Amino acid sequence: MPQFGKIMTTEMGKPLKSAIAEVQKCALVCRYYAENAPMFLADTPTSTDASTSFLR
Repeated sequence: MPQFGKIMTTEMGKPLKSAIAEVQKCALVCRYYAENAPMFLADTPTSTDASTSFLR
């Protein structure tokens, strides 16, 4: 992750310590959504006049 922090420091002028912390935070968020994708993308049953309905 330090390599991405160095890129952010070079391109955006962020202090290296802050850039590395931001990279770690972004990786944490990406990991969270990847691990929970099945739950977020699951069909949600809903009541309608049809025999079976769900939100996708």
